[in-house]
Amino acid sequence: MAAIHIAVAQIHSRSGQIEANLARMLPQIRSAAAVGADAILFSETCVHSFALVPVDIAAAEPANGAVCGRLTEWARKHGIVILAGFLERDGRAIYNSHVAAFPDGRRVVQRKHAVTPIELQAGLSGGPPERTVLAIGGVRCALIICADSGSTEIADDCRRQGVALRLAPTAGGGTRAEMLTESELDSEDGRARYAEDRKKVFRAEAVHPPEPQWPTAFASANALGYDGATDRGWHRGHCMIVDRHGIVRAQIPGTCVIEHQHDQMVHARLVFPGSVPGRVD
Repeated sequence: MAAIHIAVAQIHSRSGQIEANLARMLPQIRSAAAVGADAILFSETCVHSFALVPVDIAAAEPANGAVCGRLTEWARKHGIVILAGFLERDGRAIYNSHVAAFPDGRRVVQRKHAVTPIELQAGLSGGPPERTVLAIGGVRCALIICADSGSTEIADDCRRQGVALRLAPTAGGGTRAEMLTESELDSEDGRARYAEDRKKVFRAEAVHPPEPQWPTAFASANALGYDGATDRGWHRGHCMIVDRHGIVRAQIPGTCVIEHQHDQMVHARLVFPGSVPGRVD
């Protein structure tokens, strides 16, 4: 039997504030390590924010740069795998990437394959569909960044490699017009708006029964709060850990109510029997 204790976290990540964003990540990393988690997953581009404005693009770093180096130091210090999104520079190309920093100093970077029109407009390039399998806690894991979840090439590659846990960092957002304040909830209109918008922040239909021949679990971490730069950058948060049976084991429900958007972390232990192809002996 193989098992992984996974944590997922959401933080307020603001454009042009790399040091502040890293500082907000650290308490969640410490908390995850304190409860014995093997790994902690943060949202896509959490280090730079998902604003994708020129100041963030200009701050993109190579995989061997200071940001990934800092995360690797924290992974070693706290004994936990840190999975964090950043803008990666490789020559003239910029990628929406996620680093997996291991306590032993190893570092694996996965580039997003299915870049969106907003990302293309910002000058980002797409990475290959092939996934690098991460062995964490005896379980075969793969990073599937946001829109990558709709790629049949990636799904086929993960199935071929026996991936048992899909790590899904996202940055689904909204607009300021869709956000509410606590005082607005006291009005009839505010409550009606909240009831309608709740469908966007907690969607039970997002949890599908796993395929019998490929019973994978997944963990997701969404961006949170205003990105500090764009009208569209109002993220509702939302984190889930779902086991291979499709049962939700931990969740931070998303919210469009500004006062209720807080940095948070949840965690759960997922168990996989030896018959599951994701086992690592």
